[in-house]
Amino acid sequence: MTEEKVDAYYKRMCTHGALDAQTSVAMSLDFGIFEKYTRRIPEIKAKTLIIWGREDKWIPLKNGLRFRKEIADSTIVVIPECGHIPQEEYPEKTAGLIADFMQNKPVDDSGIPVGKNK
Repeated sequence: MTEEKVDAYYKRMCTHGALDAQTSVAMSLDFGIFEKYTRRIPEIKAKTLIIWGREDKWIPLKNGLRFRKEIADSTIVVIPECGHIPQEEYPEKTAGLIADFMQNKPVDDSGIPVGKNK
């Protein structure tokens, strides 16, 4: 996380109504409803790439590993020293992983632990 990113998030939160909107969203979340959807994960039949930050504090890695196990044709890439937002923390690596996946190339996981479920 750079100072630029912190400043960018801070500036967004300083706009009129932003803090109230963020607070309203957070207070309206019903985590119980997520179970209704997560139990349907095994129904996913599409080839799936799961990208997860090892240090994700919001949604722990155990959830990503569960998804990999429950989605028949899935691959998980765990990025070390990465939190909840790999696309911001490691944008080039994340874009490369997605590009390889979309082109049916082997996912370039050099230096990154990978688990596959095929």
